[in-house]
Amino acid sequence: MGMTESVMLNFEDTTVKYQDKSFYVVKQFEYNNKSYLYCIDVNTVNSEDKEYAFLYRVDGDIFNHVQDDALWDELFDHVASICTQEVVAQAIDETFKK
Repeated sequence: MGMTESVMLNFEDTTVKYQDKSFYVVKQFEYNNKSYLYCIDVNTVNSEDKEYAFLYRVDGDIFNHVQDDALWDELFDHVASICTQEVVAQAIDETFKK
């Protein structure tokens, strides 16, 4: 039986280029055994019409974006849950470290 090794880079707090745009990676997470990047187009950060995307690695430095609306909604719910858990955990840590 062979052994495979997967190298996972952490893209959080970095900017990746995709389709001639720069996307800031807000959160990297796993969903259904696939790694996703929740990103915002850096050129829309200060506008009312922010452009968000979920990217996933196809191969090496090649990314693709989620186009299926139902999957996009599932991923958004998942990443929102992760972020909420992190905020609550941080608040608990800060409260009880006093």
